[in-house]
Amino acid sequence: MEYGAKGLMWAPLAAANPEPAGALPNYGKPMRLGELAKVADAPAFVEATAAGDNNATARFIKQFQHCMVDAEVLEFQNEVASAIFGCRLDTLESKKNLHFNDADNPPYGGLAFYTENLLAANVVKYRGIMYPKLKASMQGKEYSTTGSSINLSSDKAQFKAVRCNNGDWKIVSEFFATEDEAIAWRDAMLKEASPG
Repeated sequence: MEYGAKGLMWAPLAAANPEPAGALPNYGKPMRLGELAKVADAPAFVEATAAGDNNATARFIKQFQHCMVDAEVLEFQNEVASAIFGCRLDTLESKKNLHFNDADNPPYGGLAFYTENLLAANVVKYRGIMYPKLKASMQGKEYSTTGSSINLSSDKAQFKAVRCNNGDWKIVSEFFATEDEAIAWRDAMLKEASPG
């Protein structure tokens, strides 16, 4: 049973040979997205049926379409938001304003993290989760005064995961005995490709 998620990382597709035939993408430099609060996915499929003799279903087909991945972190640093949403960050050292524009074009990238799991006999193991090709879009945010109570508000992004050239859209690792093994798996999956 999963009871915790940690270590949310994202990497853009590599500039050179980003999507080799029949393989997972190659990635650029990975970055930590922030302190992970929650990830939820919702795969979508298209399907069709055809009736045959006796008005019973004779054919049925179901194919993957895409997967919406909602990620919530305590806060996105402006550098992170610029990278995943494709918005402009001021380059002057004295200011780091983030500019959202109607011409923003978020890049494709890969997203990976790991979970803590409680198995039989109270054994704790770790498991990596990866979405190898997705693109982010902003989510709305509510800003409120303190009033008579304090409401904490986190930052959210919604990603649309699509299939890679090898057909994969989500990868789940085996169970690892240690957290370090899960971190190593995540880092290897998003490893920066060698230039050239």
